Amino acid sequence: MLEDVELRCKLAADLLDKATEHSTRLAEQLSAPGDKTQFAQIQHDVDVFRRVARSYALHLRETNVAQMLRQDLAAGRPLTSALSTELGQLLEADVANQLGHGRVVEMRRLYIEDPKEFVRRYLVPVDVAPIGKGASVAIFYH
Repeated sequence: MLEDVELRCKLAADLLDKATEHSTRLAEQLSAPGDKTQFAQIQHDVDVFRRVARSYALHLRETNVAQMLRQDLAAGRPLTSALSTELGQLLEADVANQLGHGRVVEMRRLYIEDPKEFVRRYLVPVDVAPIGKGASVAIFYH
């Protein structure tokens, strides 16, 4: 189920990437200042939604990869190389998606320094999820 949600979020983000490309060309055709202002706001909103969708997709894949790496640790095996590489790539993409801000920057730093400690500390399922204002985009904004 998590993989299905991940793929759907990724698809949404990919489609919004294409929409952004088209909207940039359309914006150039607008002449009225009011239209340009309104269209710029729409583009901003689409960008935020795109980055939130991408953030969810990345977070879900990171969580699945981290779970597989935790299985390596539990079995006393070295971390699977392909999974370690993928997790590093996912964290890089996450930092880029969040424009170099947020908790993911620290997460990436720890992963580079100590992958085993990262796997033990981050992306671990918890019993209680924080619910509050903005909870639906908490992954993106922290």
